[in-house]
Amino acid sequence: MALGRGRFRSFLVALGLAALESAVVEAQTLVKADDGTSLMRILFQTQIWSAPNIHYSDGDGWTAVPGFPMLNSTYDSFPSSEGWFEYELTSSTLEFVFNDGNGVWDNNNEANYYVGTPGTWSVVSKVTEQPVPPAAQDYLVTAGYKVSKANQNGDNL
Repeated sequence: MALGRGRFRSFLVALGLAALESAVVEAQTLVKADDGTSLMRILFQTQIWSAPNIHYSDGDGWTAVPGFPMLNSTYDSFPSSEGWFEYELTSSTLEFVFNDGNGVWDNNNEANYYVGTPGTWSVVSKVTEQPVPPAAQDYLVTAGYKVSKANQNGDNL
């Protein structure tokens, strides 16, 4: 009887891993297959970044941070008026992430995005709101000291 339960647990674990793998693979969607040019076009939609960058490795090492600026999309089905940006390069595979140029990253929940064939691919950002920095008093908690007043101007105290 216990052997049956073990097999069932193994099945559930395998099923969970398959679902996780499927979720990671489906983070990017093939819009148009390669036309023989090996052109890789990445379409990225964000509702909160006005000038996203793409940081990537095409098998020859990673670009310097923050990567390259993406351009407003010219692809009719993915209009820039709806937050779509694009980046094109010639490559057979691509591992990539996006960022806002100010330290906020969209990296597919730390799994990075990956496409294994040229073509046009779309990705919708997983970052839906800008992170809120801690309040000034969170920076000033130190044993033995009492802060009675702090002024914050942007990122400066």
